[in-house]
Amino acid sequence: MKTLFIVLFTFFSSTSWAGGLGAPFSFESTGVLPKGIRNVSYQGFTTSAYNKYNTDGNGEAIGKPLNKSLTWQDIINGQDSAVQAQSLQALLLDLGQDLNQVVGDTTGVVNARATVSVPVLAYGVMSWWTTALAVPIVYTSTNIDTGFVSNQVLDNFIGNELAAQNLSLQAEAAARKFVGLLNQKAIANGYEPIASESKMRIGDIKWVQKFQVLKNPVYAIALKQDITLPTGTPADPNKLIDVGSGDAQWDLGFGAVVDWFVGSQWTLTGAVQYTAQLPDTVTRRLPISVNDTISADIDSNTYRDLGDIFSLSTAAKFTFFETWTASTAYAFQTKNPDTYVGSSFESFRYEILEFDTHQRMHSLQLGLGYSTIPLFRKQRFPLPLQASLGYTWVIAGENVAADGTLGFQMSVFF
Repeated sequence: MKTLFIVLFTFFSSTSWAGGLGAPFSFESTGVLPKGIRNVSYQGFTTSAYNKYNTDGNGEAIGKPLNKSLTWQDIINGQDSAVQAQSLQALLLDLGQDLNQVVGDTTGVVNARATVSVPVLAYGVMSWWTTALAVPIVYTSTNIDTGFVSNQVLDNFIGNELAAQNLSLQAEAAARKFVGLLNQKAIANGYEPIASESKMRIGDIKWVQKFQVLKNPVYAIALKQDITLPTGTPADPNKLIDVGSGDAQWDLGFGAVVDWFVGSQWTLTGAVQYTAQLPDTVTRRLPISVNDTISADIDSNTYRDLGDIFSLSTAAKFTFFETWTASTAYAFQTKNPDTYVGSSFESFRYEILEFDTHQRMHSLQLGLGYSTIPLFRKQRFPLPLQASLGYTWVIAGENVAADGTLGFQMSVFF
């Protein structure tokens, strides 16, 4: 699973998860700090991962792989002993049942939540150049649950012919054992057991430069450059389901921002960003086939090149009552497919790792900000502070999380 990633304060907003795309949670700006001024910011976001957009752009639950149709044969196989299995099979055959008949469905639910808190330190090197360092602290929680829903075949069979046999309970037991069978197969192949868990770790640190190359009463232009360090913890290859705090490789980002000042209250903003994800070598389990990804085969020297990321956004900001700002934005992001190469196993098994790694995302943002800077300049407030709260909706996409993101930020200047 691709994992949620990095945060940066308002001047240096980032829109990517670790290795992949994530919903933006702050707004772009050409603003820089005055020379010698420091900014300490605490910001972050929280988001869930219950749903996603698949390769066809359709929404589906993340736990879909655990959703399986169960037949009479599956219920037989789920019995606690061979004697019980044989007895149930004989009974069903005597009553003329087709053992391949579907009698219900498992309801697998997998969800994750990530809350990222980021202390950010920024400094005005020159009147046109600001540098910033962000150190994300990532809290992740994953939960796995399963159940069973019978269909009309099983309901009618139990109600009309076998109420005394309590087959509904046997079906529910078979559904629960479906995850047990996954666990058994995973453990047999060297994985850790499937389990819900929560973790807190450091994420991928980001160092950002912003250069305001032009500013006049009508518009301003800024260029951005950032480096992402592989300080986070990647997803564990020994776990079937895991959420990492980083992707263990370096990124180089380049971008530009333009502000148009429309009167004294409106600002229109356009931004573009390109992020090159640098190649590296990683440890990967090699799937047996497209339909069988649980594998004991490990290549600790797999060449990996995560796809580069391109993003484009437009925003409008309206300042009212001097200290309040309402903002809205639209963002489009796309990520190229990943590349995996190795020599320890057949090439097609490395190519399976590349499936469904192309990503795109369309999102909408709304935000509300408050700043005491105008009051501080008039000596009507003792400290220059900023705070903001925003929400992002993912409105369409491909191979990305579909859930919204709540972002927050507070900073002080000195």
